[in-house]
Amino acid sequence: MFNPQALVIGFLALTCAALALVFLTVLGRQRGRAAPEFLLLVGAAELYAFGYLGEVAGNSADAARFWLRVQYIGITFMPAAWLLLSVRHTSLLIRHYRKLAAAVFSLSAVNLTAYMTDPMHHLFYRSFSWAVREPFAVVVMEPGVWYWINIAYLNVTVAAGTVLYARAWLHGGGGLREQALIMLTGSLFPWAAHILYITGLVPWNLDPSPPAFAISACFYAWCLFRMRLFDVVPVAHDVIFHELSEAVLVLDDQYRLMDFNRAAQ
Repeated sequence: MFNPQALVIGFLALTCAALALVFLTVLGRQRGRAAPEFLLLVGAAELYAFGYLGEVAGNSADAARFWLRVQYIGITFMPAAWLLLSVRHTSLLIRHYRKLAAAVFSLSAVNLTAYMTDPMHHLFYRSFSWAVREPFAVVVMEPGVWYWINIAYLNVTVAAGTVLYARAWLHGGGGLREQALIMLTGSLFPWAAHILYITGLVPWNLDPSPPAFAISACFYAWCLFRMRLFDVVPVAHDVIFHELSEAVLVLDDQYRLMDFNRAAQ
C-alpha cells in the first residue's frame, strides 16, 4: 500500500546521507580558501534536513518543537554561510569580508535567539499546534513579526550571494566561471522550494526546501569530484586579476586551464 509519509521520510533520509557525504568529503580535503564557508553551508543544510526528518517522523507537538529547534540552527546560519562562501569563492567584495561576516553572523545569532526564546514572547510564532492532515500529521503555525524578519533576512542574503555567483559566471574566466555556474544552479532549487513553501503552494503544508537540498548536493558533488572545487580559488579576482595588462593563465597541478584574465582572451 502506497504510503506518502514513508516516501517523504525516505527521501529526507537520502538527502541527509547525500549532504553528509559532501560534508565529509570536503572535511577530508580543506585545501581551498573557501572550504570552511562551504562546510558551514552544507553542515547547516544537514541540520535543517535532519531536523525536518525528525519533525515529519514525529508524532507529537513536543517532538515537533524539539526538531524545529534543530532545524532553526541550520535555517538561521545557512544564509550567512552562502553569502560568505560566494564572497570568498569569487573574491568579489573580499575587502569587506570581515565586516560582512560580523554582520551576518550577528543577525543569524539574533534570529536564532528569537526563535529559541519564542515561548516567552511569541514574536516568531503567534500560535503553534499539531494537526492531522491525512496522510500527514503536521505542525500548524501562525507566523509572527520576527518570522517575517527572518524570512526577509534569509532572502536578501541568499539573493546577494546568488548575484555574486551570477556575476562571476558572466564575467569570470576559465574554471571559476564553470564552478560559479554549477554553484549558482545548485542553489536555485532550495530557494525555489522555499518560495513555494512561504506562498502556501505546497500540499499538506510540507516544506520542500530540505528535500531540494538533495538536488543541490548532486551539483556540489559534481563540482567537488569533477571540477575539483576549491583546488584553485582566485585572489582579488575582479580587483587585480582582470586588470592586469599582461595575459595570465592559471593551471592546476595537472596542467588543466582553470582561469585566465581578460588580456588572455
